Amino acid sequence: MPSPISGNIKIMRPSHLDENEIAFICDEINAIYLEEEKDIWPHDGSYYRINASLLKNYLHNSEIFVLREDNVIASIIRLYYQDGNRYFGLLSSFRNFRRRGYAKLLVEHVESVALNDGDPGLWIELLFCNELTLDNKTRLFDWYCSLGYEKYKIVDFLSVHPEKKNVLQKACDFLIMKKVLG
Repeated sequence: MPSPISGNIKIMRPSHLDENEIAFICDEINAIYLEEEKDIWPHDGSYYRINASLLKNYLHNSEIFVLREDNVIASIIRLYYQDGNRYFGLLSSFRNFRRRGYAKLLVEHVESVALNDGDPGLWIELLFCNELTLDNKTRLFDWYCSLGYEKYKIVDFLSVHPEKKNVLQKACDFLIMKKVLG
């Protein structure tokens, strides 16, 4: 069940956002992912985690949830289907809004949505580098475990995203985690 949300915190599933909000979200997510995966991706502008076109597509497909604090976008998550399973991704809390529990609120919210939609489980792909130890990824894995997610399998990243071959600087895998809902 989602945590109670009150006061100036709202979670919404917008069908569209204005161009400034789209640019803000893309800039924030790309900066976060480049910093947290800095040795995996080039910093020359050839890599991005999301762009305006992708975000607009996700919005059009009702896959995006936005958490706002005082009407300012503070955190985001994507809930989508892949290979017949319900996944979430793009979980990001933006600068000045970290360590407030917003990521957990969003995960709990999409778990509730998935359960209400009749999905028996929820999945996440967590990127790991075979050649590096990224402390933030280890902390993130532990955090997902604390929320009830379990390791399911490991998949070669390029088998899922072959289009990233020219920008991926280190061999990586997706650690697929799953939580049974209900």
